[in-house]
Amino acid sequence: MKQMLSALAIAMVLLGLVACDENKTEPTNEYPSSWEMPGLIDEVFSNQDSDVIGDFTFAYDSGEPISFYDYTEDKFTFVSFGTPDCGGCAVLNPAMQDAHLEKKNWRIMEIYSTFHTSRTLEDEYIFLKAHIEQEGYTYPYLIPEYSEKYNAIHAHFPGVLGLPANFILDKNHKIIESIFYINTTENLLNKLDSIEAEYK
Repeated sequence: MKQMLSALAIAMVLLGLVACDENKTEPTNEYPSSWEMPGLIDEVFSNQDSDVIGDFTFAYDSGEPISFYDYTEDKFTFVSFGTPDCGGCAVLNPAMQDAHLEKKNWRIMEIYSTFHTSRTLEDEYIFLKAHIEQEGYTYPYLIPEYSEKYNAIHAHFPGVLGLPANFILDKNHKIIESIFYINTTENLLNKLDSIEAEYK
């Protein structure tokens, strides 16, 4: 009798373990759709011309996908690689916001350039979103979805040796100036005006 009860108890334990295993949620490395996270760079396309920045897609405003080429169509573009932890970026960002509001013939964008390995992509996104909302930035502040996508974007912009790294593109997405220091709104607006006058 005792043997039967012991066998029954063991069987019940084993059944319980099987049931628990069936209901167990497996860990996943999948993230929400890029379009659920505005600012997230999703797809990066190789550039056909080494002098021209290749296209990529990202979410902006409504969260709907848009391509870099479509967003910057018939516009000059100012792109800065930066991070909230960068002192020079903190100085430049308010000037970028002013330019975003004032310069209608320009697209102003930033690409987030530092990943903390202790944080997941979603944690990085939450951190950056809180920073953007606190500072009131409304220009696109983009986040590559994975490190390999950051590397792919980085490859389009040669010479990123430190932050902020700034690039000016003409209306055909070709880099016409890079790596220059801007520390005030007046300096940035003057730079954009001079580029616009030179490359009409």
